[in-house]
Amino acid sequence: MKSLYKFIRLFVIAFAFSVILAVSASAASEGAGIVKATSLNFRSEASVSADCIGSAPQGAVVVITGKTDDWYSVIYDGATGYMFSAYLDEYTSLEFEKQNGKVTGDAVRFRAEPSFNGKVLGYLNTNFDVTVMGVEGEWYKAEYNGQTGYIHSDYVNLLIQKNKLAVVPADMEVGANAVALAKTFLGTKYVYGGSSPNGFDCSGFSSYIYRSLGYDISRTCTSQYAQYPHLEQSELQIGDLVFFANAGIWDTDHVGIYIGDGDFIHASSGGGKVMISTLLSGYYNKYYYGAARVTK
Repeated sequence: MKSLYKFIRLFVIAFAFSVILAVSASAASEGAGIVKATSLNFRSEASVSADCIGSAPQGAVVVITGKTDDWYSVIYDGATGYMFSAYLDEYTSLEFEKQNGKVTGDAVRFRAEPSFNGKVLGYLNTNFDVTVMGVEGEWYKAEYNGQTGYIHSDYVNLLIQKNKLAVVPADMEVGANAVALAKTFLGTKYVYGGSSPNGFDCSGFSSYIYRSLGYDISRTCTSQYAQYPHLEQSELQIGDLVFFANAGIWDTDHVGIYIGDGDFIHASSGGGKVMISTLLSGYYNKYYYGAARVTK
């Protein structure tokens, strides 16, 4: 009976230990990403309706810690949040600008290679300061005491400030203001020829938003597209105008305002109101025509 009890006790302990390891490993780095859009919203949750913490410019590097549907959970600029995966290039191995980290365990092995079989260069304890300069899968490339090596990411915290706000670049402030104003009209009814809060059509909506911000924008889709510099889809940033052309039409017949993460806000005749739609799939992906950035 004692031997059976001992076996059960050891089994329970082993099972509990494996659960702890699994939970811990779920927070490990999975690599890094580089923003490929002109700007990418950084959100508090994996949803386009979640609060926007800030935005990351094209070329910014983030540490990827997991994936939820079409979103990556990331660490960026001293904060944790979520970014839409379609606008990140993912890398298993990547070096980036040096940042500070702290060790979160005792006798943590500092290795010469990113492997549990790598040569041990030393042992680090809780709250030891390290400089992190890259990722290699689940491992951080780091400097400690004049040596460069690797620490498993389970045992390093990048110095995260959870409430830190990323700064929106100055050249995006107008677009951010346009999007903020546009969202106040969500649900406003679609009215053909309308260009006021009593009702909008598509170009009436975009012209009303930008005229409210002091821009001398044209009234129709075609003239708005011709008025401003054209952009590749990969260059989109919040506030840009996005245009569509239906089957058999060789010119634009619909316009909206890009809000980030592949979405745009527009006065939809089909939806009968001002609403948010996606560029990434369905009708608007199929009939996407081009984009333009509103300038003075």
